[in-house]
Amino acid sequence: MKPDDDDTANEAAYAQVDLEAEILANLAKQLGGLKGITKLGPIGPEGECPIGFETEKDRDDAKLPGSLNVFAKGADRALKLIGVITPPSVPLTGPGTAPIPPSGPLTGGDAIWVTATPNDFGTLAFAANSLRVSDAPASAANPVPAVPNAQLSCNHVLANGGAVPPASISTVSFPGAFNLFQSLPVNTLDAAIAVSVNSATSIATGRIRGLGRLTGVERPFTGMRVYKYGARTGLTTGIVGSVLGLTVAPGVIFNVFQIANGFACVHDSGAAVVNRQRRFVGLVFRGSSATCSAALTTYILPAQDINGPATPSINSIFVAFT
Repeated sequence: MKPDDDDTANEAAYAQVDLEAEILANLAKQLGGLKGITKLGPIGPEGECPIGFETEKDRDDAKLPGSLNVFAKGADRALKLIGVITPPSVPLTGPGTAPIPPSGPLTGGDAIWVTATPNDFGTLAFAANSLRVSDAPASAANPVPAVPNAQLSCNHVLANGGAVPPASISTVSFPGAFNLFQSLPVNTLDAAIAVSVNSATSIATGRIRGLGRLTGVERPFTGMRVYKYGARTGLTTGIVGSVLGLTVAPGVIFNVFQIANGFACVHDSGAAVVNRQRRFVGLVFRGSSATCSAALTTYILPAQDINGPATPSINSIFVAFT
């Protein structure tokens, strides 16, 4: 029943419902290939509103959303994607509970773990036909050979529990798919490489679930809009904050970037962070708390092109891939 014309309070309430419905409908049109769009919070005075959605398929040609113009009640409003965009793909009942395996080949963003210690999974950053990773730029003194058929994640994911090469690495759909190949020490750089050892494993190289194909490597900067797909929290977006000197072990400090507002959570370690151009800009490797919430701050190891030069006073992962 529509309220009487003189019932301004009810009119305002109905108008707000209409506005929300129209915003979501227009958003669905602008982001073709998405489904399950839901509003996670109220619409603010400038049209900002956190939303949730599920990706129907990867879209290489899609422009990653930062701010979207939507038509509502006769005026253009910017619907800004803020905070956590999507909840976990499946409820988790404990730290050892892995997500339901997604359909299709193994893709960046999927759960991965040391086969011998299955109770704690992390996230695959991405797979590559050829991968070069180092804690310093490539040079004559540091040639950094390419590793074929390689997968990238955090060292504490691929070498969990002190695993050493060639420890077996598994995923939900592909047990024993990889072997740990190279572990960069946690106190130097929390990153590691695994290599494919099971020919039956189907792998989507250079792709991240929900975000599409990677296009290169770029050093992040404060204020950059970024995205990630993690095995725990799925697709989220955030803004790169300031550099923080983070103590990772007694006497060991990493100078890394931080992202506020629940960008990632436990089990998202190893997820690739990308910018709007789908360039790899870093790895999720730690959070300010083990409790998932919008108050959690995420710390990322910044990425740089392996040909450098290095950025002073920043702990970076130097990467090249095909």
